[in-house]
Amino acid sequence: QNLMQHDEILLILLFLLRLLPGRLSCEGGTEGFSLQIRMFVLIWVALFMSVRGSDADPAQPNRMREHCQHHGYCVTLNDGVVTAEAGLCVEIPCSYISLFDPKKIIWYKWDPTQDDMRKYPVAFNSSLTSKNGRVSLLESDIKKKNCSIRINNLRASDSGSYLLRVEGSGPEDKYTYIVAEANLSITGLKQKPTLMVP
Repeated sequence: QNLMQHDEILLILLFLLRLLPGRLSCEGGTEGFSLQIRMFVLIWVALFMSVRGSDADPAQPNRMREHCQHHGYCVTLNDGVVTAEAGLCVEIPCSYISLFDPKKIIWYKWDPTQDDMRKYPVAFNSSLTSKNGRVSLLESDIKKKNCSIRINNLRASDSGSYLLRVEGSGPEDKYTYIVAEANLSITGLKQKPTLMVP
């Protein structure tokens, strides 16, 4: 991340001080005063570089990160919480890797009252397009392994964690990516509606 550490700054400062001409005067004359001014300036420069170094690459809580549960099974999700406003829509980006050809994508909404994940509410099921309601895939071709979804007309109840499950045609072609969750937080609507008069 190219962050400048304090020990590196100190080494640079000491190196620059060695390059300063002149010597300290016991009488505190003009030469000593000039050297003190230069030291003061160098210290402030070092502090400024330290601040810039720490702010050069700020944390990005919503950057994408790949999570691998087993060999050949990975899911890439936002590294953080996706925040959106009630009444609007949100897109949750997602991609995955599996060792079988996918035929079905399912999104479960985590339910803390249930011990069995199969009892979690189903937020989306690609094989039940007529029942998905406000949730849809951004990519209709499941073979592309794009599990990104869009949720329209957001509600406060949409807040929570979502788990991805992928199923294929074979009896063993089923996998739930419990290594990572898609986290969604719904806030109150802040955008004010505008009326357009033709």
